Amino acid sequence: MDRRLWILLLLPPIAWAIHLQACYSLHAEVCASNTRVTMWGVSLLLFAIVAFNSVRAYTTWQSMPQPYTGGGAGGPEEEEPRPLSRAKFMAASAFFGSLFFALLILGQTIPTVMLHPCD
Repeated sequence: MDRRLWILLLLPPIAWAIHLQACYSLHAEVCASNTRVTMWGVSLLLFAIVAFNSVRAYTTWQSMPQPYTGGGAGGPEEEEPRPLSRAKFMAASAFFGSLFFALLILGQTIPTVMLHPCD
């Protein structure tokens, strides 16, 4: 479970970094060929990966037991062990981080759609 949570948490920023580097690397090729299909394909692929990761993170987060409802910053150690609390936090962070990085990838794709390749 821990390895899966770490993958869910770290995959979106890695995908965003790959997207950023790929857009910069493909710019000269896209300008020379005057077609943006390659860049759009990379954007679509990485957006789909992050969106799928978001769905997986959400289902992981929602499949965990409900949190302690006694108030405060969490339950006592007997009722909600720390590893379970940490796993819930990681799953929620993975979900919201995936949404954030999906929006970043989408935001980086908008200029490639609206502008000409050599602008």
